[in-house]
Order: sequence, then C-alpha cells, then structure tokens
Amino acid sequence: MDWHKIDGTAQEAGVTSFSVNRDSKVDEVDLKILRYLGEDPTSGLAKIGKEINANPRTVRYHHTEHVVKGNLMLGNRIRWVVPFREGATSQIMQLIFCFKGLGQDEIATPRKLFNKLPFTWLEAGTEDRRYYAFLDIPIAHFHDTMKYIEANSETLRNKYEMTMLDPSRTKYLSLPDHMFDKNLGWRLFGLTDDVKETPRNQP
Repeated sequence: MDWHKIDGTAQEAGVTSFSVNRDSKVDEVDLKILRYLGEDPTSGLAKIGKEINANPRTVRYHHTEHVVKGNLMLGNRIRWVVPFREGATSQIMQLIFCFKGLGQDEIATPRKLFNKLPFTWLEAGTEDRRYYAFLDIPIAHFHDTMKYIEANSETLRNKYEMTMLDPSRTKYLSLPDHMFDKNLGWRLFGLTDDVKETPRNQP
C-alpha cells in the first residue's frame, strides 16, 4: 500500500453517498424485487416473477417504474473480500468508526478521510450529525491503516470510537419483506389473528 499515493489522490477511491428519498412508496411486488436483487443482483426479472408467482410483465413494470425510477435501489457494490468460512482463519479486520457530535464544518474531515481509503465499503450519516464508516481491512495492512486514520483525524480524536466486528458472528441480512402486508403496509410483529394472548392467570 502506497500511503503517499493515497494522500495525493485527486479522486476519492471509496464510497459515495446519496440523499435520502423520503417520498418512496412501495408495494409488495417492489419489495420482492428488492429482496431477490439484494440477495443476488444477477437474478433475472422473469426468474423473480416465477419465484413470487407473478406475471413477468408485471415484475418488469414494477422494476422499471417503481424500483428504478423511484431510486429504491441505487446500485450494487461488489466487495473483494472473501466471505468468512467456518473453521478458516479470517484474513480481514472488520471495523466500524462512529463520529458523534460533529459540527457543520467538521463532517467533511472524516468523509474525505474514509472515502480515500480503498478498504471503506459503506458510509452513513444521521440528521444529528453522526457519521459511520464501515471497513474491511486486510490483516497485512491493518496497522498501517490505523496509523493513517489516527494521523488524519487528530482534530476529532475525542469525537469518534472504533468497534471491531467478529467475522465469524456476522451475517448477511435480507430485506424483511415478511413484515410488509399488501393491505396494511409495514407492520411490527405483535398480536395478530393467529397469535393468542396468554391469560394473566396462567404462567
């Protein structure tokens, strides 16, 4: 890793961010498309239609008019990291950096830093000015990467914390489309028609 070359990089090599789409309206077919494409971006729309028992033309319409035009899926990121395999030694360090209480003029500092790093695969921000960066760092570059981050975030030393993840305990999460009812919309699991409340006089 040529750290001097990274410092001189004119174009950021890491992630990019997009504005929040607050006006998105989805239906059951949209969510099924998002779920299957999230699990396998190479899935064909005809195959998805067969899986969800829907007309392929209907699936294509929902994909074009709702998913694509509605910016429900902005793209796919292909990660170079080999998935963890049980019984094998992981060759990466998975980290989360969280910056809190950032001022309006401070948030650009961590964004510029982590967008330069080739090991950053996701960034996120909140309205209360928190910034999160998720990294997969090869073990061979771990110590040098940490030195680089510390040297370039000195002014924010008291505003961030780092969390190490155990790759043997991480899992891929799919879209919880089972929590969406086509008539009621999104719902949290609780008492439903098929779940009876236990009487108070019973243990």
